[in-house]
Amino acid sequence: MKSKAKPPKHPLPLLQTLLFAAIGVLSVICIAQGIALQRSLNTPAQPPPYHDRINISLGSLEFNFTGGRAVKRDDAVVQTLRATLEDAAHKDIALGCETAHYQVIAHTDDDRQVLLGYGCDQPTARMFATYDGDWQLISPTNEFDNFGIPRCSHVTGHGINREIAPVCANGLGEENVTTTYTVR
Repeated sequence: MKSKAKPPKHPLPLLQTLLFAAIGVLSVICIAQGIALQRSLNTPAQPPPYHDRINISLGSLEFNFTGGRAVKRDDAVVQTLRATLEDAAHKDIALGCETAHYQVIAHTDDDRQVLLGYGCDQPTARMFATYDGDWQLISPTNEFDNFGIPRCSHVTGHGINREIAPVCANGLGEENVTTTYTVR
């Protein structure tokens, strides 16, 4: 009797099994990565830290211009104004502003009063601040027209120097009254 020879073993079924196992593992990894990506896309982005969201510019108030040179100031007036504006900006962000901007537009020669541009996204609103040992921001609510001209009663009531408010508005916001402008 002749013995039947066993057919040689082919590695194909073993390779197929290993290939399917590798595809299965890669599929699980890809699905897990996709779920993680989807979660990260659905998670609201964290706002940048405060220092990236606050923009303070003291403009020319921050420098002494003498002898053809600009020398950066670091006296109490500049330090306290910067601190006051940073505190105001932190409050703005706490109230919901994405960014807070404060910019000195003009200042008096004695550095005791400033006209500020301020706002959440851009410094387009106007406000005054006065200095008498520390800075006080003067609430601007409805005290400036669309051109940034302050109400006359506002500037006289707060003793704002004409250096930073040379023109003011009369009748601003009053019903049936035409707004007129006065050169101070």
